[in-house]
Amino acid sequence: MSKGKANRYVWEANEEEALLNILDELVTSGQRCDAGTFKAGTMKLVETRLRLLIPHTPIRVKPHLDSKLKRLKKDYSIVVDMLNQSGFAWNDEKKCVEVDSDEVWKAYVEHHSDAAGWRDKSFAKFDRLRKVFGKDRATGNSALAPAEMVLDDDDEASESNIPDVQLDGSHHTDQTQAQSKSSSSRNKRVRQGNKMVDGLGRIANAFESMMEDSDAKVQRLVESLKEQNADDDLKFVGDELKKMEFSISDRISLLTLFTDSAKVRVFKTLDEGDDRYEYVTTLLRDYRSRD
Repeated sequence: MSKGKANRYVWEANEEEALLNILDELVTSGQRCDAGTFKAGTMKLVETRLRLLIPHTPIRVKPHLDSKLKRLKKDYSIVVDMLNQSGFAWNDEKKCVEVDSDEVWKAYVEHHSDAAGWRDKSFAKFDRLRKVFGKDRATGNSALAPAEMVLDDDDEASESNIPDVQLDGSHHTDQTQAQSKSSSSRNKRVRQGNKMVDGLGRIANAFESMMEDSDAKVQRLVESLKEQNADDDLKFVGDELKKMEFSISDRISLLTLFTDSAKVRVFKTLDEGDDRYEYVTTLLRDYRSRD
């Protein structure tokens, strides 16, 4: 690790290599959404993994990952924009952008000053950055242009100073186009917000229905347990009556009475032997007198 001018952090080669490997793994594992945005908390996850790979690294989400990813995306966007122009091509062997003629290059740089110096400049990271910023992993297409990258809901990385790249490769240098895009982005966010509200409403309804179903299931379980306990109680009383040598007809009559759980509780509280026998005979006598 080292520091550049004005205390700007300069990444070592092993740190950048580790970062690209981690980002590639996160994209592969689905940490990036189909829309091209990373899920909330991704950059914190990157920081944690970097610290595991390089224990003493001072790299943190802010300002290091924030600044580094903006730089990488800006470089990648410049190359993508050039490759979307007529007369430009990617040399996979040299890992650089080639241009058909000086005239094509001069005409392009005249309107895209950020591209100055990129002709024939080696950019070995390009293929790896396509996996991070491009749409190929999300859609299965090999589109060169990067999806707009919103790193986290908590604004872990702001990209307000990075020019966006459209599929047609043109930079938004025209103020009217920029305003139109801004308006379109706001409308998109509003639509996404409405969808989120609707989604939350559906989740709330589903949760309420789930709770109602759960309450019903709990109630059925309680009733089932009560029935099971009642059956167990009757079996217990039946065994006791058999020990007392009551006839089968008397046992049936008594078990009918013991469907009353209160009588079962009384029976269980009495001492075995004479107390229980006297209680049962009293019940049987009252039962016969009603007949």
